Amino acid sequence: MSNKLLPEGIAFAILFVLFEGWLITIYGVWIGYLEGEEAKHDVESYYNFFRDINVMIFFGFGFLMTFMRRYAFSALGYTFLITAFVCQWSVPLGLFFREVTIYEDDIGDAFDVRVGMGCKDLVEALFAGATVMITFGVIIGRVSPLQMLIIGILEPVFYWLNIYIILFQLEALDIGGGMTIHAFGAYFGMTLSRFFTTRKSAENMGQFSNYTNDIFSFAGTFFLFLMWPSFNGVLATHGAGQIHSFVNTFLSLTGAIVSTFVLSRLYCGFKFDVMHLQNAPLAGGVAMGVAADLNLQPGGAIGIGVIAGALSTTGYKFLMPFLRKKLLIQDVCGVHNLHGMPGILSGLVGVFATLRIGLNEENEFPHGESQAALQIAALGITIGLAIFGGLITGVICKLAEKLRPLEEDEYFEDKVFFEMPKGEQD
Repeated sequence: MSNKLLPEGIAFAILFVLFEGWLITIYGVWIGYLEGEEAKHDVESYYNFFRDINVMIFFGFGFLMTFMRRYAFSALGYTFLITAFVCQWSVPLGLFFREVTIYEDDIGDAFDVRVGMGCKDLVEALFAGATVMITFGVIIGRVSPLQMLIIGILEPVFYWLNIYIILFQLEALDIGGGMTIHAFGAYFGMTLSRFFTTRKSAENMGQFSNYTNDIFSFAGTFFLFLMWPSFNGVLATHGAGQIHSFVNTFLSLTGAIVSTFVLSRLYCGFKFDVMHLQNAPLAGGVAMGVAADLNLQPGGAIGIGVIAGALSTTGYKFLMPFLRKKLLIQDVCGVHNLHGMPGILSGLVGVFATLRIGLNEENEFPHGESQAALQIAALGITIGLAIFGGLITGVICKLAEKLRPLEEDEYFEDKVFFEMPKGEQD
């Protein structure tokens, strides 16, 4: 190991070993399996969706970020490691906040018996992993393994705190994580980016793509597109709720594809920009995050997707370079365009949807006519908590940077933290 890597590498290993040992202890004394009919229902209801979402997060997110010419090992490696770790960490966090909600009058009872976990808990753990990967997409290429581990430890705490506030307490609607996953991960990352962006990193050519890497990135796009209806529909009620989720999400994605391709040509001298095509079509899935299970009507779903694709493409063309060059907020993967603004759009769709239509033909909203106001509050709380959490995490990551600061020529380079094949070191 290089002497320059020694302090950061040792700190990374020690923190990982200590935290992993602590997690093993928590699982050992508090968490078990679902049993009997409850276990059978869990597998029948969630396993197939869990498999789809697993592919989305590990393959889709990982390969989508391989577009950088010399950073594909890092994109895939960090996705593999940090998502796996966040899934471990998220299960006890989620069970803790859920048990606190159930036993809020006598919190001690929540820890008297072993809590059963199943496929639904794994799905929710993957949702937390997706949130951290969204954040990673903003700051990719400028962080060390130790800093990514710190983010993987801290962000899920704020993520679950936000869910506890807006879903468990306020009872806001957010069936596919339009607010809690996409908007939260995006603005957490955008806040962190201010700690990692320098003039040199903002101008570094390593953040841009080449032909081969773009092809691999497209593979991530296609897998995310194929699996997104499962992502938005897994927690919806069986029957009408899931039918709405699957149909609305697919149609919204197709609408976003159309508007992306049309605007990309208009914006780029009647040629297509591959960066637009890899990312902006997926904004249709994000835009359905809050209200996918509601009766929006198929035409409404397509229209929302068209708006989401147009918003995202416009962001990639005009807003992303402005933020990088003028405000020194470097959003490497364009997360603000794919997850941030479409996440806000998703929140607004939820507001308008709750003004007039129900979860399905039989059910009403938890808070009736007040639901729309709660949706607005939930969106504001989500963005505020994401920024607050990003600030705290950014300060701690900046302190950790002292162990191994990246030099100007090391941004977006696999070779800094990865052994490279012979002939690829330079």
